[in-house]
Amino acid sequence: MLSRKTLHRSRIEKFDHVLIAWLRQRRFDGVPMSGMMLRKQAKKFQRILKIGNTKCVFSEGWLDKFKKRYALKCLKICGEKLSADNEAAVSYIDEFASIVAGAGNCLSPEQIYNADETALYWRYVPRKTLATADERAPSGFKDMKDRVTILACSNAAGKHKLNLALIGKSRNPRCLKGIRHELPVIYMSQRNAWVTQDSFIDWFHQHFVPEVTEHCRAAGLGENPKALLVLDNCPAHPPADLLRSNNISAVYLPPNVTSLLQPCDQGILRALKIKYKHFFLHKMLGALNSGTQILDFLKSFTLKDAIYGLADAWNQITLATLKNAWHKLWTATLFDSDEEEDEDFKGFTVHDEDWELENIGSYASIGTAEMEELMNIDNHLDVAQSLSDRDIAAKVLNEGIANVQ
Repeated sequence: MLSRKTLHRSRIEKFDHVLIAWLRQRRFDGVPMSGMMLRKQAKKFQRILKIGNTKCVFSEGWLDKFKKRYALKCLKICGEKLSADNEAAVSYIDEFASIVAGAGNCLSPEQIYNADETALYWRYVPRKTLATADERAPSGFKDMKDRVTILACSNAAGKHKLNLALIGKSRNPRCLKGIRHELPVIYMSQRNAWVTQDSFIDWFHQHFVPEVTEHCRAAGLGENPKALLVLDNCPAHPPADLLRSNNISAVYLPPNVTSLLQPCDQGILRALKIKYKHFFLHKMLGALNSGTQILDFLKSFTLKDAIYGLADAWNQITLATLKNAWHKLWTATLFDSDEEEDEDFKGFTVHDEDWELENIGSYASIGTAEMEELMNIDNHLDVAQSLSDRDIAAKVLNEGIANVQ
């Protein structure tokens, strides 16, 4: 039988999880946070959820203990929307180095991973691409904005890329019938093609943990190896204590340094999408130049084709690109090299991107403006739902919205 102390602790943990999820959502939305705001929100959640310590007055003392429990160091009073903070980034670089080396970790680049999401219109057609086939967009032609969300993950050594995870809208796409187990990606579904906390937790425990364990064992890092997953504050990422398995755990970047430090944001996802769009345009223009009509091509180009194109694009991301992306966050990787690395260690640079875009544009006869549209049109699409306070509480507590009063 559970003691009163155990039950009390359980209620407090649930309450804390709700508050942490709310804080992560607001930070992801770019809302400035302060201790006073957090205390007020805690009072609100206590009132509407009727959980936690009903006698708690949420004083400064409570706030200090809450921050210590969850290592919250960025609750500063601020009067404007969060933006990239160079000073905070410099400070966190030292903190991250301590995390990697501290508490007996001494983790190597093989054991440090970053995962991030991006949206993709997988068969979007810039109208100017039709020029090479002397074809105008047919009457009533609509831009194809079928989308997926991509979850990419790799380690700081650049030697382990997990298979991409793709979130589409359809649970059972006809084109994938009978071949799901053969796909070179992990396919999941959600009605808006968004990542959810449930799908991320499933990915972490069912794919990330076993694949990372296998990789680290093969690298001679022991039977029960340590590993760390670096994440941003996307609302689809659950509290860190739900992302823990044996010696594998997660750590969150401060919200105002993500764009400056997160490895996937330093060229990895950009390179992946450019290579995929190159593949798609090449395939489309080949079809058009052989006499296929644009609508016929788009109807024949399925999610299955996109999946294999994305997997191939991911395979083309070089070790150098993956390693170089970590230099801002983890300066120790600047000096990590071995004799097996033969390629020029620059990663996916601005020069590489310019070359890729010039190559695509020349082949497809696309002007600069249209190329910018093609490459950037899906950059700022949501990858997760922005939840209301009640949604957050219901999600964390595994209750229906109607049950949260």
